Amino acid sequence: MAKSYNVKIFSLVKWTAEHAFLVFIILFLISLIVGGIMFYKYGILARSTELEPEAVLVRFSKDSYQKIEKEQQSRRERFEQADFKEHQDPFWIDVD
Repeated sequence: MAKSYNVKIFSLVKWTAEHAFLVFIILFLISLIVGGIMFYKYGILARSTELEPEAVLVRFSKDSYQKIEKEQQSRRERFEQADFKEHQDPFWIDVD
């Protein structure tokens, strides 16, 4: 049973090798068709359909907003302070 599958696979590979140009043309046409379908679906249909924005009401609590604002301010201050800090050059070799 396994030998019959091996023979069929071998004969398929042999036929493919003998008709390489025909196989190339068939695979090329298949890739063109699949590429055209994908281009139509994601390129043309995506532009022609209009999306309606969802009306979602977002509410923030003032306490959470104040915490976020405070954290952003502290990060901004640390970032600005880091600009004036002098760092040691890791590539400088101190020869004494």
